[in-house]
Amino acid sequence: MADLVLSGLSRRFGADFAVSGVDLAVTDGEAVVLLGPSGCGKTTVMRMVAGIVTPDSGTVAIAGRDVTDLPPERRNVGLVFQSYALFPHMTVAGNVGFGLKMRGVRGREAADRVARVLDLVELSALAGRHPRQLSGGQQQRVALARALVTEPDILLLDEPLSNLDALLREQLREEIRALQRRLAVTMLYVTHDQKEAMAVADRVVVMSDGRIKEVGRPVDLYRRPRERFTAEFLGQTNIVAVVASAGRLTTAWGERLEAEAAVGDGPALVSVRPEDIVVVPDPDGPGEIRHVAFLGAEVEYHVALPGTRLRVRRSGIAAGLFAEGTRVAVAMPERVHALEARP
Repeated sequence: MADLVLSGLSRRFGADFAVSGVDLAVTDGEAVVLLGPSGCGKTTVMRMVAGIVTPDSGTVAIAGRDVTDLPPERRNVGLVFQSYALFPHMTVAGNVGFGLKMRGVRGREAADRVARVLDLVELSALAGRHPRQLSGGQQQRVALARALVTEPDILLLDEPLSNLDALLREQLREEIRALQRRLAVTMLYVTHDQKEAMAVADRVVVMSDGRIKEVGRPVDLYRRPRERFTAEFLGQTNIVAVVASAGRLTTAWGERLEAEAAVGDGPALVSVRPEDIVVVPDPDGPGEIRHVAFLGAEVEYHVALPGTRLRVRRSGIAAGLFAEGTRVAVAMPERVHALEARP
């Protein structure tokens, strides 16, 4: 059963479309991430689901009910903002219980629900503190608890981790994903961070220019994207021009490859991830290492080849670093993924 259905959703700001013709169904208990660059329309979609922004056309249905014309407080959604939006004069418990108070839930029932959700986000010991006494990560946990305590049909998170440092972002995204699975709550999550999207999503919705470009499981979008935009936005990749003939692909430096799926004869583009390419020193090889970057667990090489330049990433440095200027042979995967778009 779809818990959230967006049909033909569009919104203009002035003469420009922020969102145009978005169709999406999110099933009960599913975690879906809206991913895309700044200005692609993902936050506008989120705000239309929340009722903060009214669509110019299209509908929003939650739990089988058309809520397009309902105000936010009648949609039973929980919203977590990027800025936390906590009341500074209230304690942690007061902030978490505020939504219950607005819904008329008070007394023992409210206290019990606040206590349960604070235990879920591991903040029970801080219930009496004020926001100024908390770290950024703790404040975000309070915001998450406040969204969950009302038992929403859908949990909406708008760039919830962007104000945190890298280590804390990684920790909290794991906690959010674990909590979402534990509670089986339907979640719509907005981010521009590719790693964050892949870490928390059952499905990723890639957006650009107000439209959905592609939807799929993180592993499918990463390994087999349909479009160049998806391939390049969802992590690093190499877009390599090839010529297809009788099911075989040939690169500009003469390497022969096989496509994962049928490709018509003529020019084509393939997406090859940096970690899927191997380089070895070879004085007669077609490539030359132009740049070396030591990244700790990985080494990145930029390899110049006829007609292209590849990024290659290898784990560890057990075999030593290749120096800039080294001639190398390049081994691509035997089977590669061809994009739908042609050069």
